[in-house]
Amino acid sequence: SGTTLWTHVDDLDQLSDPPPARGVRLLPPYDPLTELADRELLVADVGHRRKVWQAAANPGIVWVDGEIAGVWRARSRGHRLTLTVEPFAPLSAAQRKAAEADLDVLRAAAGATTAELTIAAPA
Repeated sequence: SGTTLWTHVDDLDQLSDPPPARGVRLLPPYDPLTELADRELLVADVGHRRKVWQAAANPGIVWVDGEIAGVWRARSRGHRLTLTVEPFAPLSAAQRKAAEADLDVLRAAAGATTAELTIAAPA
């Protein structure tokens, strides 16, 4: 591409042979990953892309092992936050448990005292 990039010599191994992405994250709506990336590269399925990028009020995304694996929406009632995840494929029990790890952070950001995570049937 003709662009010069710089990195520290100690980081060259990580850049030339990066480890695979592992884990589950609930990324917020309008995260830089979804705003600055090539949509077709991130989500190959057209129907799934329509769920991630909407005309208004984009949902959050479910990031599983380096791929967008679903979307989520939050609903607040009083001091209670409910997150509903709509995965694109079934999530394993371990992936569901890992998604719950982000729930407390999202609860605190919403100013809620309690939070619940529900997972819908795959879209």
